[in-house]
Amino acid sequence: MPATPLDQPASEQSQALFAALRDLHLRAGEPSTRTIAAACGRGVISHNTVHKVLVGPRLPRLEQLLTVVAQLCGDAQVFRELWIAARQAEGGRTPEEAPPPPERPQPPPRDTGRLRLADELFLLVHHPRHGRPLIGAELLGIGLVGAVLAELWLEGRLTVEEGRLTPREAQAEDLVADHFLRSMSSLSQEPHPEPWRWVTVFKGESARLVGQRLAADGLITRERGLSYLLRPEVRCPPTAAGIGRSPTVNLGRHLLDERTPPDVQTAMLAALVNLLDGYRTIPLGLRAADARRRLIRLSAGLGPEARVLTAAVDTAIVKIALLPRL
Repeated sequence: MPATPLDQPASEQSQALFAALRDLHLRAGEPSTRTIAAACGRGVISHNTVHKVLVGPRLPRLEQLLTVVAQLCGDAQVFRELWIAARQAEGGRTPEEAPPPPERPQPPPRDTGRLRLADELFLLVHHPRHGRPLIGAELLGIGLVGAVLAELWLEGRLTVEEGRLTPREAQAEDLVADHFLRSMSSLSQEPHPEPWRWVTVFKGESARLVGQRLAADGLITRERGLSYLLRPEVRCPPTAAGIGRSPTVNLGRHLLDERTPPDVQTAMLAALVNLLDGYRTIPLGLRAADARRRLIRLSAGLGPEARVLTAAVDTAIVKIALLPRL
């Protein structure tokens, strides 16, 4: 029976995209759609959606495509360009089954020339050449949760009142923000969880989610390899674009010139780096005690809402460090 238009991609450009996806999936060892969906994190993408992304025939949403590509360690920029070509070949049509997104209040405008807080922290605590984390996995996960929560607060998507964190929206276009907001909205209940408990909820998946966002933006690559102990690991070396937008320069400038008052995001970054003992990752030649003093001074002007978030990170670190290692 000849294929109908709905049984195959509509254009040569779409066919090229799905052919590249099949090749990427094969090179990754052909993991199942359930395996891919589970590796992306709870609630990020369903295995049915992964299947539709991989086999079509309809063009997937760009966000869904890049999520799957990042998990398979593909080149986000290459697949972004393939998707754009396929989209243009379709005349920019919206898929028939996709209703227009509902209008909702927009967050306050952010500095689009600067990386988000969690992206900055991620780059700071990974080696600038081979991309291995410079701090332990638990500390990395905890710190990135704190950074994402601070992002949501800075963008007006999360309120901090009376020591409670309350999402103001139930979804977002950004992959990381959407996952946090959806999960917090579904898990919130009375009495409200203490802020540090949200850190422990998300700590196991925050590094993967933020890494996927950076890969989708073309700022890092995700490479499978072996650790020093010959265990499988995923390294995240920065691309040329990632190196060019490294937060080290901005944070280092504030650390060396203490007369310049920092903005809130820089002060939050300094606080998180200090809590994670990440001062060793800043190549400024400062002694440890001097680096910590400068980080503390840089974050001293944070207000009470920001301090609720940093206290949540600090409490989570203490409680996890005190757990018995069985």
